[in-house]
Amino acid sequence: MSRATVLGVSLSLGLLASLACDRKWDFECTSVWEGRTGNELARKVYSYPQMADEKAATARCEEDMLKDRPKGGKAASCHCVGQE
Repeated sequence: MSRATVLGVSLSLGLLASLACDRKWDFECTSVWEGRTGNELARKVYSYPQMADEKAATARCEEDMLKDRPKGGKAASCHCVGQE
């Protein structure tokens, strides 16, 4: 193998590895609000395309949940799942 071939293959593999690290995911997050007695008051599904990771999607879900807080809502949770 020539030096140029080895260099070309190495460069190609490096670019592929770089693209894999910068991959964005689509997330679907389900939020649930509960009342004082533990009963479910509201459930909503949010979609977040092209997020860097689950932590970013969860943070955005929590922001949106606070905007949509139902009357009497005391406890909330948000569960996010990545989609390919």
